[in-house]
Amino acid sequence: MLLFSLYLILYALVGVTIFFDAKEISNRPNLLLHASLGIVVGQGLSSCLFFVFLIAQWPFYLQSFAEILICGSLVFFGIRKNNISFSDVNMIKISLNAAWKKSNLPILLFLLFFFIGMTYCFIDELHKPNGDWDAYAIWNTQARLIYRGGAHWINLFHGDYSHPDYPLLLGGLIARWWFLLGYETIYVHMAIALLQVALIILILFWELSQIKSRWHALVATLILTSTPFFLDHGSSQYPDTMLSLFFLSSCVFLSMAERSKDSKTKFIFMAGLTASLAVWTKNEGALFLLALLTSQFLLMRNLKAQVRTTLLLVVGALPVLVIVIYFKLNLAPPNDLFIHQSVAIFEKLFDLNRYSYVLIRFIQMSTAFGNGIISPLIVLIIYAILVGKDQNYPYKSYRQIMITTMMIACGYFMIYVITPHDLKWHIDTSIDRLMIQLLPMIVFGSFLYLKAPDILFKAQSL
Repeated sequence: MLLFSLYLILYALVGVTIFFDAKEISNRPNLLLHASLGIVVGQGLSSCLFFVFLIAQWPFYLQSFAEILICGSLVFFGIRKNNISFSDVNMIKISLNAAWKKSNLPILLFLLFFFIGMTYCFIDELHKPNGDWDAYAIWNTQARLIYRGGAHWINLFHGDYSHPDYPLLLGGLIARWWFLLGYETIYVHMAIALLQVALIILILFWELSQIKSRWHALVATLILTSTPFFLDHGSSQYPDTMLSLFFLSSCVFLSMAERSKDSKTKFIFMAGLTASLAVWTKNEGALFLLALLTSQFLLMRNLKAQVRTTLLLVVGALPVLVIVIYFKLNLAPPNDLFIHQSVAIFEKLFDLNRYSYVLIRFIQMSTAFGNGIISPLIVLIIYAILVGKDQNYPYKSYRQIMITTMMIACGYFMIYVITPHDLKWHIDTSIDRLMIQLLPMIVFGSFLYLKAPDILFKAQSL
């Protein structure tokens, strides 16, 4: 795992230098946020690069040299572009020390909850090192077929395993690490699964800490870490947690773009890139990208800014979308939801009983989701009633996040309406996973909208 850690450090360094903003240092430290986002993007692009090497039949050891060269060049470019100097490093140290002395209790509590949550996931993974059923039957099988297949790896799309049309980000990432290590090991997909949970919690906490307050961020992360199904599903090794990470990261980049004066273009580009990595993770990612572009277009009032921002998102998404399109056109078989049922889809669209059944199940899931004492969505509603809207927060990215979430939920709703599978079985086996995909994004968007609790208490004490 030492090699794994070294690559994560390399991705983190890229994030710190590329997303560096000296103007924000004096406000609150954001280096940990940037490092986390660097790891998110790094692991996704590593999988994309692996697929390119796979298709081109280039030696895989060359990918390591290519990654190190690219990351080193990006670090050098980030240092030169952002004029990072030793004085900036000293400012960072001073800022970190001041921030720690000023408000260390919420950080200590966060670290405690983070440690408890990650320990829970780790122990759970030890009981199921190959993950739950879909991880074993689909995603880890993808990795094994690629790793063991040699020149015949392409036959995996004609084999008898479940859903060969699914994108290869997770399976490719696992296989890429096996090739790098030189042998198969369960510890790779175990580590990747834990990493996704950790990154979601860290990114949520550090972004909300920077925007609002650490107490506010602590409550947000507590909602996630106290939801048993979020932790259980994180250790299941399914790609839904990774998908939710890309959803959240894209929203965070948009939030950063809205607040930035000098780096707006860069962050919008990265929002498009992380959205496209969601497309390469699961088919649901395409719905997220479409919803994100649509909401961006709908909410902009200035036509010039509207077109420019939408184009930046598309340009950011384009490199990965080229890989996805190649995969779908040349390798992946048709999706089981749409093949041979054009007439049946039309009939189901006018079956009101399907709409009512799906709606009821959505309501039931929203009130019972999480496998805990109370649904995190209900906790979120109660918290919103207690603290209310933050009238002083000048930014509006939460509107795009919530509209995007609603569009995705509507898309999921319609997929159930037209599904060729047994409707009850399809909902029973997937709706909780769809909720996991959206939960971190819902929490983030809601907490952007809501008032921080410490601000509320200070106002009441005056």
